[in-house]
Amino acid sequence: MRSSKAPSRPATLLGTHDPGGFLSAPYFWSDQYGMRLQSVGSAAGYDEIEVLKKDGEKLLVAHGKAGRVVSVAGLHTGTAVMSYRRLVTESATMDAVRQQAREALTK
Repeated sequence: MRSSKAPSRPATLLGTHDPGGFLSAPYFWSDQYGMRLQSVGSAAGYDEIEVLKKDGEKLLVAHGKAGRVVSVAGLHTGTAVMSYRRLVTESATMDAVRQQAREALTK
């Protein structure tokens, strides 16, 4: 059974989780020294990184593996990181991530 609920976390750590994955991408945020860091997905094993937005202290990046997005992370980006959660969950192409980033710039 695929799950996005907390009980799956211990199973993952023990190596007994469903290899089919989760219904939702993992997410975390942390406020450190006046900076908010957010990440959705897991950048483990990435082979590509794309800077989606850089503006002063704001930074938004996507990590890809084999042409598919595996993680999006940001510093001081408000709700931008979460707007990529669906693409991360669906293992969308990095081109789809770039397209979303371009569209966000024109809004």
